[in-house]
Amino acid sequence: MTWRLAIQASSKTQSTHSLHPQDRMLLRPLQTLGKPKAADSAVSFLRRTEYISSVTAKSKHDAGPLRSLNPSALRRATKRPSPEPDKDSPAYVKRKIDQSFSVAAANLKDKSRVRHPTKRNLKLVDSYPMIPDLEAFPDYGGYFTIKFTNNPVPASGVYDKRLLNAVIKPGTLPEEVETTFKLAKQAHERDPENNPKPTNPQTYNYFLSDTHETSEKFNERFDLLNPERDNDELYTSKNSDGHGCFQFRFVRTYETKDEVELDNATKYDEELLIAFNDDEMLDQKAVYYSPVMHRVVMRPQRSKTIYRNAGLAEDVEEIPDRLAVTVNDYDEKTRSIMDKWKTDPYKDPFPTEQAEGEDEGEKPQQQEGTADAHSDGEAAQQNSDEDQDAEGDEEE
Repeated sequence: MTWRLAIQASSKTQSTHSLHPQDRMLLRPLQTLGKPKAADSAVSFLRRTEYISSVTAKSKHDAGPLRSLNPSALRRATKRPSPEPDKDSPAYVKRKIDQSFSVAAANLKDKSRVRHPTKRNLKLVDSYPMIPDLEAFPDYGGYFTIKFTNNPVPASGVYDKRLLNAVIKPGTLPEEVETTFKLAKQAHERDPENNPKPTNPQTYNYFLSDTHETSEKFNERFDLLNPERDNDELYTSKNSDGHGCFQFRFVRTYETKDEVELDNATKYDEELLIAFNDDEMLDQKAVYYSPVMHRVVMRPQRSKTIYRNAGLAEDVEEIPDRLAVTVNDYDEKTRSIMDKWKTDPYKDPFPTEQAEGEDEGEKPQQQEGTADAHSDGEAAQQNSDEDQDAEGDEEE
C-alpha cells in the first residue's frame, strides 16, 4: 500500500530519484492495457467490422468543414494505366506497326541510335534497304538450297574453289518407288497423326569440274558485269559436234535425308537468299532478297541395296561419266514465265500446265546448263568426315 501511494505522489511532486527502466511499464494509462480496439464508429452495430469502421471514421474526418492543410492529403490518387490490349487484337498490331515506323525513322536520322540486340559493343557502319529482287526470278518461282552431310571432295587444308560451281541433276527413280512415295504422301496429308511424313526417295547426281580453270571460266559466263561473258572462247572443252562446252565429271549419287517444301504463299517466310549491291551506278544500293521454295539436305546414296533386294535392279538409272554443259540465254517462253513472276511473285503463272505436267511426270525445265548449275560455298564448310559407303566408293 505504501508503494502505490509513492507512485501517486510522484505524479504531483517531482522526485529527485530516477525511475528504473523496468518500472516504466507501470506508468502506462489504463486505457492502453488489454487488446487494442478499433476506432469507435458512429454506427454502433458495425463496430465489430474493423475494415468498415476504419473507412467510415476516415470518411467522416475528411468530410469536415475544414480540410487538412497537409498538401499530400489534397493529392488525387494516380490514375492506373489502361491494360495492354490482346496481342492478337488489331489495336495491338496497329500500335506495334506505328512504333516500328517511328523507331526506323529515328534510326535513319541518327544511326548512332542503332544498337545490336545482343552485342552492345558493336556499332553500325552502314545500312541498306531490303528490296525484293524481281529481276532474278527463275521460271520455277523460287530457289533451292542444298546442303551436304559430308564433304563432297576429299578434305584438305585449302578450300576447293571448284565447289563454287557444280551441276546437280535429279535422278530417275523406279516407277514402283515413285508410286509408293505418292501414296504415302497422300496418306500423310489425309491423316498426319497416324501416317508419318514419308522421306522423299529422290536422288541427285553430283557433277564437278576437273580443274580450277574450268570452274573459273564457267563462273565468268554468269557474271553480268563481264563484257566477255558471251565469248565462246571461255569454253574449255569441245563436245561431240565440235562446239565449245564445259566438262563436268560425275562424283557420286546423293539421296534425300531431309527436305522442306514451301508454296508460293509461304516461300518468303523461312529462308531468303540475299545479295549486297554497293554500286549505285549499276543499280540502287540495297540488299536484294529472293525466295527459297525448297531446302534439301543430301547424304551419299545408301538405297540401291534396298531397290536391288526389292527386285528393281533392272530399273537402276545409268549415269553418264561426264556432262558437256553449254550456257545459253533463256528462250522467249521462259522469259514470259519469269516476267509473270516479276508482276506477281505469289501467283503461279502456269498452274494448269504444271498440274498436267506432274500427271505426265514432266516439269518445266530451264535451258541446258543453267537449270542445275549452282554456287554452293557451304559444301566445304560442312562436316569433313570422309566416311563413304561402299557403293559410293565403287562409283567413284
